[in-house]
Amino acid sequence: MRRTPRIYIPGNSLRQSERFLLDSNIRHRLANVLRLKKSDELILFNGIDPVEASVKIVHLDRKTAEVEIDKIEKVSRESPLQTCLWQAIEKQDRMDYAIQKAVELGVSCIQPVYTEYSLPPFRQDRLKKKIAHWQGIIIHACEQTGRCILPALKDPLALSALLQKRDRKITGLMPDPDAVKSLRECHIDTGKKIEILIGPIAGFTKDEVLDAEKKGMQSLRLGPRILRTETAGITMLAWLQIEYGDLRMV
Repeated sequence: MRRTPRIYIPGNSLRQSERFLLDSNIRHRLANVLRLKKSDELILFNGIDPVEASVKIVHLDRKTAEVEIDKIEKVSRESPLQTCLWQAIEKQDRMDYAIQKAVELGVSCIQPVYTEYSLPPFRQDRLKKKIAHWQGIIIHACEQTGRCILPALKDPLALSALLQKRDRKITGLMPDPDAVKSLRECHIDTGKKIEILIGPIAGFTKDEVLDAEKKGMQSLRLGPRILRTETAGITMLAWLQIEYGDLRMV
């Protein structure tokens, strides 16, 4: 049985019984990608409110798509755990995968990070395209997973700048293959945000590790195998959600 498509529509208040037009990009997606037609149903969400609207297509042609809201429901699919992924910027496929899976695992915000061995800072024109691309991945992941609130996407910053303004009272976790302490041995305050710092494929420099530890990041070893940059973050998020969040194994 085909699942009802979920579509993100920014800025719409989703008022009860509202009838409105969708923009041209969504119209194209409904008609040419999803191949929907008049009277088909959709679920809409605005990325801000914990609600979703069940709507019906009342008109769809080559120029316009109009829908009418049938009902609005409050939903609770956000994790009680507030997590922020500090992800070192890597090549597109690795970065895309890390962002997509982090959203699926309930991350609250994503902070792209420049490190010594990550990709270098982007030019301004390319940076805008990258941010738009990453935002698109977040949106599509929310559509697929049933999330109604989009995780915040922060502007990329250098690790040194992030550490300089970091609040040491917030739990900070940093996988490091040379660390001795395990994740379970780390101090984790689940009542506050948890920041997870993930390095690039080539790892952190010794100075970066020392600076991070001075600012309250706890170095930890995930196991006998070294995980890739796109795997380490989602491994930690999965463990945290199982232990303290809403990911259930039974």
